[in-house]
Amino acid sequence: KHHESLYFPDGDITLPVTNGEETVLLRLHRFMLSHYSPVFKDMFSLPTSHQIDDTYDGTLVIVMQDTCADLAAFMDALYNPERAAVISYVRSLHLVHHDPNVYSEARPILTLARKYRIDSVIARIVRHIGDHWP
Repeated sequence: KHHESLYFPDGDITLPVTNGEETVLLRLHRFMLSHYSPVFKDMFSLPTSHQIDDTYDGTLVIVMQDTCADLAAFMDALYNPERAAVISYVRSLHLVHHDPNVYSEARPILTLARKYRIDSVIARIVRHIGDHWP
């Protein structure tokens, strides 16, 4: 199953993730991921074995161990920095000042931003939490 908003026809990398019983495919852009993340950059620079045939629709496939919801929220934060979804994918985000749920909703995205070392996403989340909990 293709992800509804993170499957780009011109993407050159496919990231399959499980969502319960089904596999969801995110088709993204290698340049975008490697530009923002030194972890992805290193991952893409590793030589691939000529015996490995992990491709889907002409793209390299990298199986991700992250959950579908977390990875999709994280990639949405990376691809759409202007959206409020940077903080919340559980509900549409119109956060109230001093909302006690802001950190728990931002935590999965923040965790993946740290894992993949994407400082711009970390900074946006920290700034947003600081604005709501000075």
